[in-house]
Amino acid sequence: DRIEQADPVVRRGGGFGHGPADLLVGGEVSIAADSTRRSGLFLRADVRVPTGTKNQWPYAWESLDGGAGIELRRGARPIDMRLSLAGNLAGSRVVEDERRHENSALVAATVGIEPVPGSSVRLAVFGQFFRFGGSRRVYLLDLGAHPTDQIELRLCAGLDAGAEKDRVFESLLQFYLVFRFPLPPPPVQGADPSP
Repeated sequence: DRIEQADPVVRRGGGFGHGPADLLVGGEVSIAADSTRRSGLFLRADVRVPTGTKNQWPYAWESLDGGAGIELRRGARPIDMRLSLAGNLAGSRVVEDERRHENSALVAATVGIEPVPGSSVRLAVFGQFFRFGGSRRVYLLDLGAHPTDQIELRLCAGLDAGAEKDRVFESLLQFYLVFRFPLPPPPVQGADPSP
């Protein structure tokens, strides 16, 4: 019974549940940065679109959420460092239930290295502070491969700390694919726009 409560997504009464997770959409705008975007100040925005059902918690919340904040980057090969601060608004707030979901502030710090070209190792620490008290601390180790500028393959291991009622998971191991849509090329000065 304790295992089922700690890991409700993977195991339910001796079985496994499968289904879609929420769709996460994010973007960033450079406020002041170098041409490589490794150093500078950025404005970030993220939206969680509810495409899954609550029985897939914590991968789905049935809540349209949004957040925005700033990110400071300092990159000098082979080390990258990032610090960000964001506010998150929960569309469907849950304060009393064991699966807390409410407005919060998120503070994150990341240090990454590139041992060889096309690869990365990152250590990240996140702190989530809920509006009505309580907090989470998450520690992640992330290994990545970048075959192209638009595609990333990542393997991530993590631990969730804090009070039991505030944790989303005890530990995790996940694999994911990141695709970045390429930006259109800037217009050429003096070029004729007609085909």
